[in-house]
Amino acid sequence: SKNDERIKVLGTMAELDRAQGKYDEAKERYLEVLKTAKKMNANSEEEVDVSIINSIAGYAEILRKAGDLWQAEALHRKVRNMLMASKFANETEGTGTETV
Repeated sequence: SKNDERIKVLGTMAELDRAQGKYDEAKERYLEVLKTAKKMNANSEEEVDVSIINSIAGYAEILRKAGDLWQAEALHRKVRNMLMASKFANETEGTGTETV
């Protein structure tokens, strides 16, 4: 969808900004990704896209570098939980349908 592409482009641009030390610009792009994702998933129970998880992790890293360790740690925990939930969902997907 158009929003999926927007998320991927903004996330990539944020990563580039962060790599170049443009933390304010990267922070704004990461926040835009998160706002777009929140709008998309407001009424959805679908699995969260990896690009969204990466954006949250990138935003957390910027917060860490800025000295906001408490907020950064909270977001890192959120990312870890999202990844574990995604891994669990992928492992249980199709359970009972495999043939041995």
